[in-house]
Amino acid sequence: MSKPNWSEITPEMIAEGDLLYKYLSQVVDETTLQAIMRELLSESELMMLSQRWVIARLLSEGMSIRDVAERAGVSTTTVVRVSQILRRKGSSLSLFLATINDSPEARDTESKSNKYAFGQEE
Repeated sequence: MSKPNWSEITPEMIAEGDLLYKYLSQVVDETTLQAIMRELLSESELMMLSQRWVIARLLSEGMSIRDVAERAGVSTTTVVRVSQILRRKGSSLSLFLATINDSPEARDTESKSNKYAFGQEE
C-alpha cells in the first residue's frame, strides 16, 4: 500500500475515521474485533501493526533498541520512531502499555512463539 496523500484527506474522511475509533472501542468481543481488523486491513497492514505493537511492548519492558530491532525483524530506525512516541509527554501508547504490562496476559506472551501477525492463531 502506498503512503496516503494527506492533501487528499477530507474533513469527512477524518470524521469517518473518528467514528470508526468510537465503534471499535465499543466492541467487547475479541473474536469480533479480530474479524473486523482482518477484513479492514491487508495482511501487510496487519503485520505492520503487530510489529509496531511488539516494538512498543519490548521497549516498554526496557529492551535496547538494537535488541528490539533484531527480535522484531525491523530496522533500528523503525524502533527509534516507536521509542520517540513512547517518550512523548502524555503519550497514549505509553500510558496504555503502563496499564497492561503487569497483566497476566502480558506476562504469558513471553512463553508463546514469536509470531507477529495480528490475531494469528497459534
